[in-house]
Amino acid sequence: MPNAVTRAADVVVEFAFPNELSTEVRDFLKFLRKAGRKFSAQISVREGRGGQWTLSVPFKNSWSLDTLLHDLVFHRGLYYYLCTVSNRRQIAASVVKPIFEELLSERFSVAFPVSLRKHLIEGSDDWVGGNFGRDGTAQKYEILFNEFNLKMISGYEFIRNVDDLLTEFMLFQLSHPKGTKSPKFNVLVDMCAKRTFCATSVFESCSTKCIR
Repeated sequence: MPNAVTRAADVVVEFAFPNELSTEVRDFLKFLRKAGRKFSAQISVREGRGGQWTLSVPFKNSWSLDTLLHDLVFHRGLYYYLCTVSNRRQIAASVVKPIFEELLSERFSVAFPVSLRKHLIEGSDDWVGGNFGRDGTAQKYEILFNEFNLKMISGYEFIRNVDDLLTEFMLFQLSHPKGTKSPKFNVLVDMCAKRTFCATSVFESCSTKCIR
């Protein structure tokens, strides 16, 4: 099983695979290195004895690695990679999933193995990992933020969508009757400031990052 460790603040992930999978592991890690150049992730790979592999990224490029992981998911890079190999289901389960899942676990707070498996085989757009878990509003915000970071949406679209997301969140928390006119955004914020839920990490994270 893969084993992730951190050394000298760099991202260092170690894997162990059967020797008979060495070609498939080498090919996938080569794919990751090539894909990482787009974001200056500077991925290094070292093959050791007995099926031992080490993937490392300098600490200064760790955020670039995060961007790469999100990009591969949003653009179905892993799914399309597997479409080019023989025995795609076997390679997905025995090589790609263990490596990518370990990278997700190393870089993010939560990873969803079941969603990742569906993504690899079916190309589904299920969320496979991030920092906000399964909280609906926070997860939607994280997806929007990464879409903006990857230039999949414009700054205007990001602000508009986050405004809609936070408005929906506040109306729900305030139990605002559906079908009735809602207060303006700044009024909603003032109303929510009087409620304890605005002190939660989810609301603070969304609001703070939105303002930034």
